[in-house]
Order: sequence, then C-alpha cells, then structure tokens
Amino acid sequence: MDNQNTQSGGKRVGGGGAALHVVVFPWLAMGHIIPFFRFSTLIAQKGHTVAFVSTPRNLSRLPRIPSHLSSLINLVSLPLPRLPNLPKDAESSADVPFHKQQLLKTAFDMLQPLLTAFLESSRPDWVIYDYTPHWLPATAARLGISRAFFCCFNAACMSYIGPPSLLVSGKDGRTKAEDFTVVPKWVPFESDMAYRLHEIAKWVERSSEDESVTPDTVRFGFTIEESDVVFIRSSEELEPEWLNLMRQLYRENTQSGHRSISMDNQNTQTALHVVVFPWLAMGHLIPFFHLSTLIAQKGHTVSFVSTPRNLSRLRKIPSHLSSLVNLVSFPLPRLPNLPNDAESSTDVPFHKQQLLKTAFDMLQTPLTAFLESSRPDWVIYDYAPHWLPAIAARLGVSHAFFCCVNAACLAYLGPPSVLISGQDGRTKAEDFTVVPKWVPFESDLAYRLHEIAKWVQASSGNESGTQDTVRFGVAIKESDVVFVRSSDEFEPEWLNLVRELYREVKVKPVVPVGFLPPNIEEEASEYDETWGGIKGWFDKQRVNSSGGTHRVGSRVGDVRGTLLLGVEKPARVDSISVGDASSRVCGTSQGSRCGLNARLGNGRGLGVEIPRNERDGSFTRDSVAEFVRLAVVDDSGESLRTRAKEMKDLFRDRNKNNRIVDEFICFLEENRPPRVTE
Repeated sequence: MDNQNTQSGGKRVGGGGAALHVVVFPWLAMGHIIPFFRFSTLIAQKGHTVAFVSTPRNLSRLPRIPSHLSSLINLVSLPLPRLPNLPKDAESSADVPFHKQQLLKTAFDMLQPLLTAFLESSRPDWVIYDYTPHWLPATAARLGISRAFFCCFNAACMSYIGPPSLLVSGKDGRTKAEDFTVVPKWVPFESDMAYRLHEIAKWVERSSEDESVTPDTVRFGFTIEESDVVFIRSSEELEPEWLNLMRQLYRENTQSGHRSISMDNQNTQTALHVVVFPWLAMGHLIPFFHLSTLIAQKGHTVSFVSTPRNLSRLRKIPSHLSSLVNLVSFPLPRLPNLPNDAESSTDVPFHKQQLLKTAFDMLQTPLTAFLESSRPDWVIYDYAPHWLPAIAARLGVSHAFFCCVNAACLAYLGPPSVLISGQDGRTKAEDFTVVPKWVPFESDLAYRLHEIAKWVQASSGNESGTQDTVRFGVAIKESDVVFVRSSDEFEPEWLNLVRELYREVKVKPVVPVGFLPPNIEEEASEYDETWGGIKGWFDKQRVNSSGGTHRVGSRVGDVRGTLLLGVEKPARVDSISVGDASSRVCGTSQGSRCGLNARLGNGRGLGVEIPRNERDGSFTRDSVAEFVRLAVVDDSGESLRTRAKEMKDLFRDRNKNNRIVDEFICFLEENRPPRVTE
C-alpha cells in the first residue's frame, strides 16, 4: 500500500492514541469486496473500529469475521433499490449478465441518500471508498470527514487509465478499441502496457451504451481528484516506476486542495433545507419537481409547496428520496369567478388565467407562516410570487428565482428595470414581432403575429392586479441568484446576454442548472402514453399510405388538442421512424413561448418551421408534407438531422447534466445564510 500522502488527511494524525472510526464502501463485485474486507481486518487489528457498508447478499458472502475482531468490525447493510430491468435479487456483478453491469451501477448510485444519512449519524473519522461512488467525496467533505480512494488494482493499471483531468473530461482521445492497444502517451519509459484487441473490444462497446448515467472513466476521475489520499494495493519494491508515474499524474490535484475543504465549518456540518414554490401550471411544476429530486439526491431536504390537486398530479417521489422530499399542501383560496376546484392553469379557461394569479397571491400568508416556522436555508421560487423575495430577505432566507425556460426566452423579456417600469415601448402585438433592441447579435428571435396577439390582449385586461412583466422583473431583481434551465454549451451567447442585462441591478449570478432530463426510472415508469400512442401509430404507417386526417379541405387552423395532419404525399422513409419527425419540425403553438423556442431551434439548425399565415396561423397540408419530407428523408435535410442528433445527445448526456447540477448544488451549499441564534 502506497503511503505517499500520509500527512494530508485525517483529523487524528499526530493526535495521540485515540481509536479511529473508519467507514469502508466497496463496489458490488467480489473482486472488490474481498480486498476491502481484508483491508478492514488490517485496520481493526490496530484497534480501530470499521463499519463495512454493502448490501445484504454481499455481506452474507463475506468470510467470517475473526472472533477477536468481531467487536471492531460492524457490517452495515443497505438494501439495493430495485430497477425494472435489473435481474431479481441481483446485488453483485456476479448476479448480472455483462450487458446489465452498468445498470447495476445505477442502482448502486441510489444508495447515496442512505449512506449519507449513515455518515451524518455516525460521523466517522475516515471514509474509504472504491472507484464507483463518484458522489461520495463531496458528501464526505461537506460533513468534514477525511476521505480516501482505495484502489484494489496495482499502480501500473492505474497509470494506464491516466490523469484525473483526462478521465473527468474524456479528452484523452481514446474512443475506439484500437486506441487501447498502444501504450498511453503519458508513459515516459519503455513498456508494453496495453490491451490486446480481443481483451478490450467488448468493454469499449459497452461503455458506448452506458446505462448508469456516469461512465466508469468519470467515476475514476472524480474519486481520485476529490480524495484526500489514494491508497494502492501495491508496493515500492514491486513496481517503483509505476508508483512514481502515478504520483506525477496525480500531482495536479495534490497541490491544489479541494474547494469544499475551505468552506465554513458551520456550513459543512449539516444538510440544507430548501423550499421550492412553483407557479400553478404543470409546465412549471414538473421542472421544479425534477430540480427538487436532484437537490434531494445530494442529501438535502426539500419542501415542495403547492396546492392539494397539483401535488396529487405529481409523479411519485422515488422511494429512496421519500424521506428527503416533503410535499407541503396549501389550499387555494376560492374566488367567485374562478371555476370550482380550479388549482392549475389547465383547470382554467384562457381568459381566466390572470384570476388564478389573484388566488395564488393569497397564498402569501400561509407561505410566510411556513417559512417563519421552518426557517429554511433557501427558497427557490417561480416568476409569479413577486412578493416572496422581500419576505425571504426579511427572514434571512437565501432566495433564488428559478426560470424553467431557456436563456433566449429570458433575454427576450429584457432587463428587470424595463420589465418593472413597462418602458420598453412594446404595447401592441406587432411590437413583439421584431428582435428586441437589447439583443446585440444577429438573431430572428421574435414572435409571429398569430403567436402573440391573444397574449397581449389578455394582459391588457389583467384581473390579478400585477402584470406578468412586473412579476418577472421583481422576481429577478430581488433574487440572490437566477437559476436557468439551460447550459453554457447549448446557448452561450444568450446566457452571457442575460448576465449583461441583469448587471444593472448588481453583479447577480446567473447559474445554469442543465436541462433536467428525467432519470432512467422515470423514463421507464412515466413515459407519456399519449405521445407513445401517436408515435406508434405514425411508425406503423406504410410508404404511400395516408397520413390520416378527419377533416376535409386543404387549410388547417390553429386547433388545440387535435391532430390535423394531411401528409398524403408519398415519401420514402426506409428505416427512419416517422414519429421522430416531430422532434425536427418546430412551430406548433402550445403556449406563449413556443414561437420563440421555434425560432431558437431553427437558428440552431435543429428544426425547420412550417410556414403559417402571419395573422391566423393557418398552414397547408402540402407544406406539412414538404417539410416533414425535408426533415426526415431529403438529402437537403441531412445537416438538420445531424445537428438534431448532436443536440439530442447534449440534452440527454447525463454526465454533462450531472456536472452542471453539481455546480448548482455547490452554489447552494456555499451561499446558504449564516445561522442566527435567537
């Protein structure tokens, strides 16, 4: 075992003869569990206490603990969550076929809340972990626990993997199996350390279809990079040159320290309590719910506040997070002209939407009482409760505006001062059909007249007393930070513009939170049956068959909730799924932001807009046929299909999204308010 970093870590170094409490957490494979168990017995033989954490079946497979160590080694059992495609009772790599190994890691990652709770209650001196729990070092650092990565491979294998920065970024250039059949470029001495093609091929093939959210290379990178020390199952006598190379490769980390170590001690000792308060629309409730589960997955408590019917409409809280996500129900006050039992925008006709905000504003009193009694660290709110930031500030609660639309839509609204004062000059529908004057680069981000007219008309007769633009402006201006459902990789110019527009208030952080894709379990259990049926119907249609329409005539109006496509034109679709065409044909009006999203998608080369009549939004079936054919089949649409695939990969790249979320969580942790003793 290499002891290169014995001076860097534990609280007990040089602290006398007090016994240590060490938690060990191996990956679910006997080739890892056994070395970790032997390591545990060596620690216990020195008089220290060890908590060996794994799942029930794996603990039952361990050798018997030596009787003289039985009081020092405690087996801590955490039940492995069940996943639909994971074999029944599978808890080890030996229980799972090769192509399901990565799915086992998904279940393993779901042990995070249970392990976090155990660490919070037992407060060990050290936690020693395997390569798989890439999320554990940050948890340990937050709790003030020294942390070590124990590698049960030798130093040569670890050196072959490469430096942590390349592992995390994936920029070492090795993507094909053949790339692993040569000695890595960072090995400075003569060696034949490389794979044979037959040895590596199936592993590379599996990694390209990783079901575990996070590739193994990233897991290794984070567990190395964020550890206090790396323990190696090797010796200086056996492989001195490889141990020295490892020290060189890891030197980039050992000199710089870790951000979480420098945090205020008070802030690292306890989990956060976050209150979230979305607007009463499913298009807002669902993103807020996804954000809440991501916060809870990091071991923090979330109070999700809404009305009874809206809470009942949410998908079921994942079982492993049920103790961390609390649904807080406030009855919506009844108003004379509001439909009976209306609690969401879907329950209210368009001309009554603003009246729903009047009822929503009346939740101010019960929410204030809840904040006063619970005293959370953060409250994250939507655009509608413009009164909430002032209440949070008075109570000493950090407060954030979470915008569940993208940065381009947010930039289109304008700076907070303009939103609040209403002095941007846009009063008629036609004013919104041009690019705003504060957009300094070329863009076609503007509404079509048919998209915006009814929204402008509705705002002119606002029954809620406060214009939506004012709600947005105050929610932004009085926040501590703005969280945006986007990423710098997708729309860097728009995020930078938002940051510029908000600089008039003060230097306000604008932090992207990623695209909030549903996790694997949600995709399996919550798949939209309505869309599934429609897409399945399209996919069954044969070449030269009618697209199917139950309306006679060649012009189609903007009819809500009805599929009125007349794609009678023959088109050769080969193996392309017809249902997938909808992801590349933009422009269906389903709300006030869809037009802007269509322009953004068109500008990004992600889709093509079907031409519509500027005033009434009507379009022809011939144009639908033409543009579906362009998006799906024609050679001229090849660049569109390529670009759409690239963006689809970006939106669904869980590793990138997880890293963005980690930065978001870190911001919450580092900017919680100081605790005030009353």
